[in-house]
Amino acid sequence: MNSRVAKLSLAVAGICISAAVTPKGRAENLHWSKGLSSDERNCLNELIGVSNSATIGSEELHKILAAAKVGRTDLSGRGREGFIYIIDDFAWCGTAGCELLIGERRANGVCHLLYNGDGSDKFAVLRRRDHGYRRLYTPCEARFDGREYHQVREQCPTLDVKR
Repeated sequence: MNSRVAKLSLAVAGICISAAVTPKGRAENLHWSKGLSSDERNCLNELIGVSNSATIGSEELHKILAAAKVGRTDLSGRGREGFIYIIDDFAWCGTAGCELLIGERRANGVCHLLYNGDGSDKFAVLRRRDHGYRRLYTPCEARFDGREYHQVREQCPTLDVKR
């Protein structure tokens, strides 16, 4: 086989593998909004209060609220609005992505923390469910354990997304 055919074969194989592991076409991609509504700000405040970032000061909180982008979706299919926040600011980003917080407004009005970790705005909500909640691609696959989301693997991004 000549080198041109070999390169073309590798390129086609790469495209096929990429299409097989990415969530596009089989998932809901989020629309991100930079300006937070008062409800979105309140929920983010509540999530920060119970997250790994709970000890930050008021000046840092103001920076987080200014840097946050939000996407909304119903993760459980029960009409509960889910808030997905990405803190897209160099101070809150690292090699694994940026700070990602996911919360859900419960019947009592409290915004309940479902995920606190790293992620990106290349976020998708997958079709398959665990314990009633849809799987996420953050771009690492995350599954719901009945209380909160956990990444399937420590390595990011995962290459074995199961829809």
